[in-house]
Formats: sequence, structure tokens, C-alpha cells
Amino acid sequence: MRGFFDQILLEHDVPVITKGMKLPEARAARAAAVDSLIKKGEVGTIFDALLLDEAQDYSPNEIRIFRALTKTLVATSDTRQKIYSVEDSAKTLSNCIDQIYELKYHFRNGHEICRLADGIMSGKPGHTPLLKHSSYNEAKYPSSVTTKVGFLLLIKLQQ
Repeated sequence: MRGFFDQILLEHDVPVITKGMKLPEARAARAAAVDSLIKKGEVGTIFDALLLDEAQDYSPNEIRIFRALTKTLVATSDTRQKIYSVEDSAKTLSNCIDQIYELKYHFRNGHEICRLADGIMSGKPGHTPLLKHSSYNEAKYPSSVTTKVGFLLLIKLQQ
């Protein structure tokens, strides 16, 4: 995203100095500058389609900017996998797309990892069992889990 926004800003001769800023501040500064260009009508729909992967890690303003730049916005998002401290963008994202397809199946988590996660989440409202929906090739790539007592106690205390 940084390079994407920087390219738009460079093309419009808009310098954004982010030296000394922390990542969230730098992201907000870039987004504000691109948003300003959009609001002034200097940048519009310049792409036929954009694909946002891990959209849960974009801010609501960044999502709105991406939407303004494209005819078609496609995004993948899982709010449980958020890694950046940005404002929740789930509602903004749902307002910026036409259809939502909820995916149940996954391919990346081995069966043993799914069993452990399902055990931890058992009984939690809204939990969709991972093992039941796993398409992971366990025969070809056997998974394993090594637990440490201290870790499991910490999880039990947090429940």
C-alpha cells in the first residue's frame, strides 16, 4: 500500500514527508494526501479492479480510498487475523463491496493445529470449527502440535 499511495502522490507532485513518523502516523499521512487528491477531483477511478488481501489490516479511510480508485473492489478479510493496530474497517469494507462470500473451508492449518484451536474455542459464540472445514492435505504434510503447560494455563486463565 505504501508504494501504491506513494506512486499516486509522486504522479501528482504531492510530497508527503514521513521521516520520523511511526508506521500508523505515516500511513494516515499518505492516506490523507491521496484522499485530498480524490476529493479535489484530481484522482478518480483509475483501475478496472483492485484486490485487497488481508483487508482487515487497512483503516476505514484506506478502504474508502481503494474503493474510490476502482470500478471493482475485491477483498479478502478475516477480522480474527488482524495484525496492525488500525481502527476496525469491517463495516466500511462491507459498505464498499456489493457481495459478501463467506468462506468456510481452509487449506493452511494442519489437523492437529485445528484440533487444538477448536479445543480452545469450544463453546465460544460464533466459533466455526476448523477441523470440520479443513481441506489441508494431512496425509502429505502431517501436522503436529507441541504444547507447554504454562501456555495452556495462560489460555485457561483468559477464558
